[in-house]
Amino acid sequence: DRMDRIITGDIGFDHLVITAGGTVQEEVQSLKEGKPFWSLSDQTVEETVHLNLLFQILFLNRFLPLFAAAPANRSITLTSSVNSVGRYGLTVYSASKAGLEGFTRAAAEDLGNIGIRINCVLPGSVKTPASVKENMNFEVAKKQSLLNRMNEPEDIAEVVSLFVKSHAITGQSYVCDSGQSLKSLSGRY
Repeated sequence: DRMDRIITGDIGFDHLVITAGGTVQEEVQSLKEGKPFWSLSDQTVEETVHLNLLFQILFLNRFLPLFAAAPANRSITLTSSVNSVGRYGLTVYSASKAGLEGFTRAAAEDLGNIGIRINCVLPGSVKTPASVKENMNFEVAKKQSLLNRMNEPEDIAEVVSLFVKSHAITGQSYVCDSGQSLKSLSGRY
């Protein structure tokens, strides 16, 4: 199996895409109740930062030695969120996702020295099996974008594909949200 061969170091890989993250229910509930972020438990804050920032960094650290030896094009793509650039509540979640963007810029030099590019994609609301299961209101989400549409997983995959194929893009964060963040900043819903 290819994954076993990667883990044992028999073969390497050229591109790593990390899509880990998510909200913690206490912060979501707090937002629904109109409570400020300082009402969250320490455990929720720590869990949110671990899930959305620390986990991706640790995952990258663990898999970095498994990259193929010096191919022509190697890359890492992290997944942040449009929450880091708009006003959506979920303060700790948003801050931890923004931390990934800072990490991306800061890590670009170290990784560039070993021939690996790193970038970050910031998706808006995406229609996925998880968002369907969570009963996301897709009509409201569509109205929260300038293009009056929900992102599909393929929209995010296009950005990741650009990051993977490019030989020149590194240290960058790219918003893919159908204009959701711009509409957020305008204050009109």
